[in-house]
Amino acid sequence: MNRRPKWNFSYLTLLALGTILLVSAACGGQVTSNGSTNNSNVLQALAFAPAGVTDFTFTDWSLITDYEGIPNVTSKSSDSDRTRFLSSLTQGQAAASSFGLSDILTQEAVETWSFDPRDFSWDATLYARSLLDATVVKFHADFDLTPVIAHFRDRGYDQSVYRDFTIYSHKVDIGADWFGTLDNTIFNVAELASQKILIFGGSLDSLHAVIDAYKGATPSLTSNAATHSLAQSLGSLFSVEIVSSATTCAELDSLPIEKQTILQSDLSGLNDLHAYTWLGVGYRYEQRHLTGLIALNFPSMKDATSDLGQRRKLAASGTSLVSNHPYSSEIFTVDNAGVHNDNLTLNVSPVGGEPIHLFDMMLYDDLAFAACPT
Repeated sequence: MNRRPKWNFSYLTLLALGTILLVSAACGGQVTSNGSTNNSNVLQALAFAPAGVTDFTFTDWSLITDYEGIPNVTSKSSDSDRTRFLSSLTQGQAAASSFGLSDILTQEAVETWSFDPRDFSWDATLYARSLLDATVVKFHADFDLTPVIAHFRDRGYDQSVYRDFTIYSHKVDIGADWFGTLDNTIFNVAELASQKILIFGGSLDSLHAVIDAYKGATPSLTSNAATHSLAQSLGSLFSVEIVSSATTCAELDSLPIEKQTILQSDLSGLNDLHAYTWLGVGYRYEQRHLTGLIALNFPSMKDATSDLGQRRKLAASGTSLVSNHPYSSEIFTVDNAGVHNDNLTLNVSPVGGEPIHLFDMMLYDDLAFAACPT
C-alpha cells in the first residue's frame, strides 16, 4: 500500500460495536446540509496539507452529528448519545478520517487524553509515504483544551514554539501506561490555541512540514490548482478521501494477476484514457437523500470531456476488482455524470444506503473507473 495504513472501521466492525452497545435503529435528526458548495471546512483542512501529500482523508463530524440529531454530543455526553453516535456509523454514515474512533467504546481516549471524536468539528489525515504522517483536529469552538494540554505537561513532554504553534514532544515510550491509546502520532503534537486545533505528527519533521504549509512558508494542497479545483467540484461533504493519481496508478499497476485480468477485461474495446491528476471520493446528504461523489481532476477540460463516456461506463457497468461482481450490485449505481471545469464527476448511490462502501472501495483499490493510461 502507498497510502497510510488507516483505522479501518469496516461496516462489520462498526456493526459489532453497535450490537455491543445495544444500538437502536431509530435514530435521526434534522437535515442541516443541503448539498451546497459551501466546503470551507475541507478547504481549511487542505491548507494544512503540504504539497507533497499524496493521500488526504477528511471527516466533518459536525455535519454528521447535526444530521443525526445530536449536534451537542461530546465526550462528556450520556451513554445513549454515545450509542447514537456510533450507531450512525453503521447506519448511513462513514468516516474516511477517524482519529481516536477505536477508543470510544472503552472510553480509553477520554480517560487518558480527555477527548474523542465527539469533541471534533472535523479531522483530517495527511500522508506521504516515508515523508509525512499527520492528523489535524479542529475541536468544537466551546471545547476546553486545558485538560488535554495538562496531560502533555504532566507526562513530561518537551515544550517549544514553532511559527506561533506550541509544540509538545515526547520520546516514544512503549512502557508508558498511556502508550497504545490513539496512535503513535500522540508523541508529537502542535497546538494552535486560537483556532482550537491540534496537529498530531509521526515526527517533529511532519509537524514542521504541516505548519510550514499552513503558514504559507511552503505550498499546500489549497494552493495547488488541481486539488483546489477538485475540492470545489465535490462541494460540501460529510467525509472524503482525495488521492494523487501517482498513488492510484501505482497501486493499480501492482494488483495481483487475477485482479489485473478483471481490469483488462473491462478496459478491452475502450479508446485510450487520458491521465488525470487527483481522485476524490466522498458523500453528503441532500434533503435526506444520500449522494456519493466521485471526481477526477484532469489537466484540461478537454481531457475530462473526452474520458466522460468511457469512465462513466466503467463505473456503471464495470466489474469490482475485489468481488468480480458488477459495481452496481456491490458498491454503487451511477445516477449521473458530467464535466465541471477540469473535473469529471460521477453522482452515485451507494448500495444499501451505506457510504462505507465508497471508502472500502478506496481502501482495497477497487478502482477500475480510475484506470490509468498504459
